[in-house]
Amino acid sequence: ADARYHIGLIDLVTADYAGTLAQADTIAHAIPGHLYAIVLRAEVARARGDSVALHRAQATFLEHYDAESRANRPEYAQHPGVLERFRTEALQAQRKAP
Repeated sequence: ADARYHIGLIDLVTADYAGTLAQADTIAHAIPGHLYAIVLRAEVARARGDSVALHRAQATFLEHYDAESRANRPEYAQHPGVLERFRTEALQAQRKAP
């Protein structure tokens, strides 16, 4: 999952959004609810200016965060800042939502 996350980020930087989403799909297929898949989808939504998809990804992230945190996946320990920043952003967006 970590390697696919990195490939997805490279695809994102090069504006290969289909590639980023393919990596997210592969991660999610192997491990449903994996936070990296959700983050990749959110970043594509942000890059495309798709606020609906971004908010949906943020909500999905929050739905899975507690269970995934308890899973103690080693890859999460490699990028704790990314996950915490995204969680903070998602919580802020949730508070602002009508």
